[in-house]
Amino acid sequence: AGKAVDPKRWAELTKAYVPPPGTRIGLGFDGSITQDCTALVGCTADGHSWLVAAWERPLGATDWKVPRLAVHAAVAAAFETWDVGLMLADPPKWWTELEQWAELYRRPGGSGPEAERVIAFDTNQERRFARAVDRWLTGLREGTHTNNGDELLTRHVEAAHLRKLKASADADDFRTLYVIVKGEDARKIDACIADVLAHEAAATMPVLQPVGVTHLW
Repeated sequence: AGKAVDPKRWAELTKAYVPPPGTRIGLGFDGSITQDCTALVGCTADGHSWLVAAWERPLGATDWKVPRLAVHAAVAAAFETWDVGLMLADPPKWWTELEQWAELYRRPGGSGPEAERVIAFDTNQERRFARAVDRWLTGLREGTHTNNGDELLTRHVEAAHLRKLKASADADDFRTLYVIVKGEDARKIDACIADVLAHEAAATMPVLQPVGVTHLW
């Protein structure tokens, strides 16, 4: 009860596929420092996601921190491998890195907001987050959001729960908005959050104008 996704539905939408280099994608990032997991997820324009990299606190570890240099390297490799149209990142405790990435990966030759490829997406701003969750849930219901079956990503998705944005809203109304939260068992859901952000990034990244095409209006 209260689970964000039926595990059977997630399994039905599994395709063992990672897009080739050069594919235009969105990236989602959810970061932690010591307790939770830091995850980087990619998603194609047609809604297929996969775990790019993740750093999860080992069981029983007492003195562990996310290796920030490894995170930097993974983000750099993602931008080098694929054509990243947009990266949405949950910023708490990672503001410095986000500012660095935003400057480093600005769209060449661009200026102003249209040149930005790394944007902070604070999931604590629940109304904004709920709309991204709604797009993600709709993709799962309609079968347009698939995944590559990664074990860690699947585990985090299966642990995620929904909470209504407005407690009085009708749970049976498809217009009701939700946010994703941990369950009472406190299992990790960070990769699920990153998947939502990657899906949102892929859906909202700028559309490339085909070379040689001129609008007549």
